[in-house]
Amino acid sequence: MAYKKLYLAVFLAAVLLFSFSGGAWAAGSFELVLGYQYPAAKLYISPYTGLAFAYASGGLKISTDRGKTWSELNIEQFNDLAFEPGGIFLLSGVPPKSSGNTMSLYSSADDGSDFDAVAPPFSTSVAVPVILVNAGSKLLGNFGGGIEVSTDGGQTWTGTITYGVVPEKGCLAAADGGKYFAIMNDNSLEVTGDGGQTWANTGIKLGTAPMVASYADGEFLYGRVAAVPGFAVALSPSGSALLYISRDDGKSWKKIDSASFVISKGGQSETAYCAAVAPGGLAFAGTAHGVLVSSDYGQTWKPAAGNFMGEVIDIACSQMGKKVIVLASAKGVYRLEYDRPAAQTSAPNMVKFVLGQKSYSVNGKVYAVDTASFLDSSKRVLVPVRFLGDALGVKTTWDKTARTVVLTKGKTTIKLVIGSKKIIVNGKINTLDVAPAIRNGRAFLPARYVAQAIGYTVSWDDKTKTVIIRQNLQGNH
Repeated sequence: MAYKKLYLAVFLAAVLLFSFSGGAWAAGSFELVLGYQYPAAKLYISPYTGLAFAYASGGLKISTDRGKTWSELNIEQFNDLAFEPGGIFLLSGVPPKSSGNTMSLYSSADDGSDFDAVAPPFSTSVAVPVILVNAGSKLLGNFGGGIEVSTDGGQTWTGTITYGVVPEKGCLAAADGGKYFAIMNDNSLEVTGDGGQTWANTGIKLGTAPMVASYADGEFLYGRVAAVPGFAVALSPSGSALLYISRDDGKSWKKIDSASFVISKGGQSETAYCAAVAPGGLAFAGTAHGVLVSSDYGQTWKPAAGNFMGEVIDIACSQMGKKVIVLASAKGVYRLEYDRPAAQTSAPNMVKFVLGQKSYSVNGKVYAVDTASFLDSSKRVLVPVRFLGDALGVKTTWDKTARTVVLTKGKTTIKLVIGSKKIIVNGKINTLDVAPAIRNGRAFLPARYVAQAIGYTVSWDDKTKTVIIRQNLQGNH
């Protein structure tokens, strides 16, 4: 199909556009947007369009405006779903009007009005994917415990890359096209950084627990894992505040102190039932008494505003432009919008980027980010454009058609094109010694050119491997 070819370009542009920095996020209160007698066991939000879904015993609901309003989608059987660019979603199950009520993988490009079989219906000897997970331009499928990968939207699948993964929502997550996290049948958490060629046991056990009160007796709630590039959260529902975070793609993990995992001041520590994460350090955890949120990569947590009926047993979030949309499921679906922190408004005296570290500092205050500065092939230090702009109080926009980054501060406008050594400052063209590049979906460039254009100087501390940007000081980089 023609839209398959849009995968990589759209994904890179989307990730580049939806960049977030550390700082104070603005949010209102969770509001009930969909009344359900029972919680929606599965929530979804598209990273590309306004599509959102909620699945419960009452059926599958669809929203075309990111969860504000909902309508019924008369699905006959449902396993899971995933998203593609251009308003397309994939459904594992049996859609309305399917030939012979055949369980298979289907796609819809018109909000569920019509469905097309992505591949020939699966035979009785081949399992249908019960869980679908977006992994960059790839698609992961859990076929009853065995994980396979598709690079063509589910038309064809590779051989199994690992066995024994719990076939439940939240037990498989992908940070990007090659970094996956899986909860195994023995409750252990495993990670791969090479697309499934090799897997490592993290040493973490995420046990099961009886389902929360809203569910039938005899069912179980499994551990969950959620990930974006450079940030992962794993939790266990079998104990109090058994929640772990990783900032290095699963190589190391930190257990969250249960004393900080409370809904009310002086209250008991909460048990986490579900989790979701967004770029820039936002993380959410659902508990029996509400939602806890962290804006600093899981280091500290506070209760989100909202009056929930019942336990919060699933959370989904997605970013679009300057907003992160969050859906939470209790007895009904609740919705909350987060606004991206405003860029630095006052002129900083000193900004530092340390080579290889996923953070930067402004006047000594450290901001966590999800990507690090690096050395290119010519031994030049490249810093992420978005976070450089935020640090210097520069407005940054991305033109995906022209592959152009535009930075604006006061009367100064700077334009850079990915792959081009030209920099345009207020219409005047100058030459860079290294072209801006995209790495892991983000634009990078040497800091000196942007900083000098708005009145800063840049130096390099070789001992600490730090790019230092100062006001009214002399220096070279």
